[in-house]
Amino acid sequence: MLNTDEEALICDFAEIYRIYNYKEIPCKMAAIYAKGLKENARIKMKLAGVKVTMAKKNEKSYRLKLGKSLRKNGNG
Repeated sequence: MLNTDEEALICDFAEIYRIYNYKEIPCKMAAIYAKGLKENARIKMKLAGVKVTMAKKNEKSYRLKLGKSLRKNGNG
């Protein structure tokens, strides 16, 4: 999934699980969360060949949350 579209997976983790930095969780947990995503998740649709777009408003909101999370954890 990461090789297909890391940004889609990051967005799905942020939206569904409120995980803003998947690298902070154990690899096995990330795999379990990824497997548990519903079929309408961005990454699952991408893997199925469905074209996925992101609304500008959602993208801006996501980037703000991600930036705050990274700064809080000393990564940004």
